[in-house]
Amino acid sequence: MKCKIDDCEKFIAARGWCHTHYKRWQIHGDPEITLKPRGKMCKVEGCEKPHSSIGYCAMHEHRWRRYGRENNILNRFDSLEFAYDSQVIKNDGCWGWRGSITRAGYGQVIAVNKIEFIHRFSYQQHYGDLRVNDRVCHHCDNPICSNPRHLFKGTQKDNIQDCIRKGRFKKVPDIFKAKGEKVSSSKLKEQEVIEIKKMIAQGMKNTEIASLFGVTHGNISCIRLGKTWKHIK
Repeated sequence: MKCKIDDCEKFIAARGWCHTHYKRWQIHGDPEITLKPRGKMCKVEGCEKPHSSIGYCAMHEHRWRRYGRENNILNRFDSLEFAYDSQVIKNDGCWGWRGSITRAGYGQVIAVNKIEFIHRFSYQQHYGDLRVNDRVCHHCDNPICSNPRHLFKGTQKDNIQDCIRKGRFKKVPDIFKAKGEKVSSSKLKEQEVIEIKKMIAQGMKNTEIASLFGVTHGNISCIRLGKTWKHIK
């Protein structure tokens, strides 16, 4: 739907007006008011913001520097398929991307006010739809790659475990850490810890318990304070 102001070809934003005429109505009470120029203005047609740099206002300068064009990147393409095909760089190995990239390094395909990560979009194009909780992981460990041969579907747990195996996870969540007997430096077995906790409950001293199990009183103290073997009740 086009703006209800005569000769305005912009799409409706609110109350039947485009964004420009709607803002004029909000600020001045008249959507058709003609504003006097205040110094040097942005060179983008229809933009009434003051000039910031290289002829653009701050917003359009940011778009020009990031996307190579000053208009709204969300309206750059008519469909996600066309947007993806226009910006993907298909190589023999990992596929490149000349479009929008997030701070985390993932490519985004953007069109008609829709946004999708390119690795998810590519997976769905080649292998079928994904559920909301499905995650698309990379065999190649390259977040910008959308080559379907480098992608595999998994859960969030699979995704985190894959990151841990590849050494990309800065802080490993507690649920993925080895516990109890699985810790290579552990000197006690789970059944021994159960007995130790029973002795603690009976009032025995740390040194007495430690001598029975061949560990230091510090080991027993950590068990008593809940610093270690917390999963054993």
